Amino acid sequence: PYVAVTRNNEGLWTAAGLKEGDRATVTLHERGKYSAVQEALGQSYSNDRAEYTDDVQFANFRELSGGALKPGFLYRGASPCNNEKNRAPYANAFVEEKGVRFILDLADSKEDFEGYMAGEGFSSDYTAGLYQEGKIALLDMGSSYGSDAYKQKLAGGLREMIAAEGPVYIHCTEGKDRTGFVCMLLECLAGASYSEMLSDYMKTYENYYGVSETGTPEKYAAIADLYFDAFAAYLHGTEDIAVLRSADYTEDARAYLRDAGMTAEEIGALEAMIRE
Repeated sequence: PYVAVTRNNEGLWTAAGLKEGDRATVTLHERGKYSAVQEALGQSYSNDRAEYTDDVQFANFRELSGGALKPGFLYRGASPCNNEKNRAPYANAFVEEKGVRFILDLADSKEDFEGYMAGEGFSSDYTAGLYQEGKIALLDMGSSYGSDAYKQKLAGGLREMIAAEGPVYIHCTEGKDRTGFVCMLLECLAGASYSEMLSDYMKTYENYYGVSETGTPEKYAAIADLYFDAFAAYLHGTEDIAVLRSADYTEDARAYLRDAGMTAEEIGALEAMIRE
């Protein structure tokens, strides 16, 4: 009885200023715009470890290193607690190996996490230990990075992070989009370049879908445009790709965090924590 319309990672209702009872006309803007993305992401990736080159690729695990980020301090990847994708034991092993002392969990609530621990076969003991020490911020976030709810939850998690010690691990379920946006924001804060951030963001799509700039350039460009460039444009206030590729996003990240309710002192403390 209705058509559901979404705007990628932004609440369409809010972005369009809609209210109940409004009528809309939907027209095709650009034929085939989404076809390359659909082709790239239309098939589910495998959750079988044997189909991946190594544990690092399977867990989508890596260190953040753009701009002036502190070496060996920020890591990202798949969930080390939710094993629905079979990746939790691998991610947990990397979290332990890197000596992670705080986790920014973007996906789960307290009830979710305790459900994982109580589940049959749970083996992420190191991550569970961090939870018991109060070293995990459970944010239970969506992916609408422009919404007030998203910003406020993220600000709360970053305040917990500032009060903790590193190294820090950032994840959602797959370590893909929610994780990608938060990591990009922190990279911006550390003065990372467009190309550094894009390379890190798109590594996930290489790990999961085999999409790379050299091997599948059309798919790579389509996904980058749809997700990464959209977030860059949101932060910097323009869709001019030439401007975005050469922009300094440091002040954009500060403005985003101020809009999320963080004080100048809190933002300064976060910068001091993650930068060399």
